[in-house]
Amino acid sequence: MLNKRTLLFLRFFLILTTVLVMTYSKRGLHFPEPGYIIALIYFISNLLLYRISDKSYSRPIFPFLIFVFDIVTISIATYFTQGFETDFYLIYLLAIFIASVSQDIGGSLPIAIVVSVFYGWILYRASPGVSQEPTMPGVAGSLMSIT
Repeated sequence: MLNKRTLLFLRFFLILTTVLVMTYSKRGLHFPEPGYIIALIYFISNLLLYRISDKSYSRPIFPFLIFVFDIVTISIATYFTQGFETDFYLIYLLAIFIASVSQDIGGSLPIAIVVSVFYGWILYRASPGVSQEPTMPGVAGSLMSIT
């Protein structure tokens, strides 16, 4: 388990990456819009977490709740900035990476599942007209389409 300082530094990197991707998305990051407010809340939450004692970080549920908050915040930011048409999905992978570095496999696996479910649900809600038929990429898909 990482200590408090390292975890919050990695989280700050995640926040910075989220804000940068929001800034360079189609809608951008402008003051009165909800995306700006979410970015501000996300940044302030990291500052507030510095005030919490080190004992709280030693319990496994606390980092899990932090990462769930991160995933919810990233998902909301993605929704408000039309991030599914950009490289916003990479931030989800960064969140999974940080979770896996900060916890053991038993703690990082639930976070990866939560991230996958959130991303899949939001992606489905963003484009409901997408076909439900599974496709096979590569040579196997080409051979299946011939028959």
